[in-house]
Amino acid sequence: MRFSTTTVKWHVCVRELLKQWQASLAVNPDERAKLAHIYLEEFERRVIAGDGKPSDAIVDERTKPVTYWLELSGGTWAQFAEGEPRKVSLFSYARKMVVINLATRPQASTR
Repeated sequence: MRFSTTTVKWHVCVRELLKQWQASLAVNPDERAKLAHIYLEEFERRVIAGDGKPSDAIVDERTKPVTYWLELSGGTWAQFAEGEPRKVSLFSYARKMVVINLATRPQASTR
């Protein structure tokens, strides 16, 4: 399967975790919003540049489907999985990576 694009989506189940993470970034609300924007934009850029699976992501084969962990900011990691591909033309598909969790560094039993 050939992918022409990769997008990052944040699952509804991580909304509250995103709010908590953003609140931890700074005391000033304006600074929090700016920092969150920078970190989220950089995270998405890294996932897209790596065609959904950046080389520095940690692969977690304990889950089905396999998930990936990538550091979002200073000790907070985002766990994501590949969503269902969408056909965009006769020979290409769009890849969707879905963020499903925020947590501290994943356990050592991942690859």
